Amino acid sequence: IEVQTVEYEMKDGKIGYIAVSEFDDVTYDQFKTALADLEAQGMQGLVIDLRNNPGGTVAYLEDAAKYLLPDCVMAEARAKREESSFTINSIGSEYNFNITCLVDEYTASSSEILAGALQDINGSLIIGEQTYGKGVAQNHLMLSDGSAVHITFAEIFRPNGESLNNIGVIPDIEMESEFNSIVMTDPSKDTLVQRAKFEILNERK
Repeated sequence: IEVQTVEYEMKDGKIGYIAVSEFDDVTYDQFKTALADLEAQGMQGLVIDLRNNPGGTVAYLEDAAKYLLPDCVMAEARAKREESSFTINSIGSEYNFNITCLVDEYTASSSEILAGALQDINGSLIIGEQTYGKGVAQNHLMLSDGSAVHITFAEIFRPNGESLNNIGVIPDIEMESEFNSIVMTDPSKDTLVQRAKFEILNERK
């Protein structure tokens, strides 16, 4: 069964909306389909919703991010042993739309990396609540008795040089998230989406 990790629709004003619930092996294809459909509809601005996104595999984040960022280093994982350090990259592609990103306290890990890179490299507006602050890289090791252990080996740093760990991403516009059952029933009540649309439309003027 393929999990749906990407939901999207065209909002009024030709503003595309894409919500990503996590980054896994199906996210790239779903994201690519969503973006192509929105562009075919004449999208002139994009809202990326990363609220309640706990993250996921970095490689799958890199796949999706190439549609949002130019060639760049999205983050650096710095370990005590230099050979264990690595970078998280976007291979980049051409795009010409304004991107606004929504986050909340449950935006974590890989989704924080994307939000931070959008803010630092794209100058994208971040709206919502300060994110979770899970800025570490971990290895998952299976033991002989069938149990497992997570080992933290590196700290994640944003393009601006700041650590994500225990800090996360601080929004440009701080607003309490209303990503709850009421909003899910009636998306028009989602004040963060409404504010994002306002900011994109205002930028066009």
